[in-house]
Amino acid sequence: MVRNRKLGLSSLKIVLFLMWLLWSGVAVAGQEAEQQQSKATDNTQFASQTEEHVPNRYGMALSYGSAFNSSEPLYFGMGTVFATFDYENIWHHPAPDGLRFKVEASAGGADKGFLASLSMFAQYFPPFFQSDSVMPYAELGIGGIYTDFQLHNQGLKVNFCPQVSIGSDFETQSGHRFFGAIRLQHISNANLHPQNRGINSTVFLIGMYF
Repeated sequence: MVRNRKLGLSSLKIVLFLMWLLWSGVAVAGQEAEQQQSKATDNTQFASQTEEHVPNRYGMALSYGSAFNSSEPLYFGMGTVFATFDYENIWHHPAPDGLRFKVEASAGGADKGFLASLSMFAQYFPPFFQSDSVMPYAELGIGGIYTDFQLHNQGLKVNFCPQVSIGSDFETQSGHRFFGAIRLQHISNANLHPQNRGINSTVFLIGMYF
């Protein structure tokens, strides 16, 4: 029991360190992206070939989810901070208009204990569906999640976490921007452990941009 607790604390420290490391890297990448966007704006020779300037966006969200296929009930809530960037400025290759790169860091609690996750997404705003006040999107992502508890036949506390969401941003007349989304989330260890009972959940999110 003591050994498992020590392993759990060590795993948590590793996850939190990786979350800090990736978040720091994304912040640096965001600064570089802003500098590149500024240079592209100043280059009038190719202005007609350059996509409209897409600002980096930052925000926070609250989520509530429940598992629908686990061997025992699981309910959880999390707080999230996130950042979105123009996809081309992060990955440096052509991408469709409306494609963004998004990173999330989340932490919260379940009815069984603590959990924390770090994820990245490709987020797409279809240009033909956008208006001044309603901006629907879809996103697909992958990440890692740590839980200080394990359900039956769940072999590890650190797992992979692929996710898919649909949602929409909403902008008020005063310029404030909010969003709501529904997400399907899968948790498993990709057979890195003989016990690999997957957990599928439905998650509801609401949030705002800074």
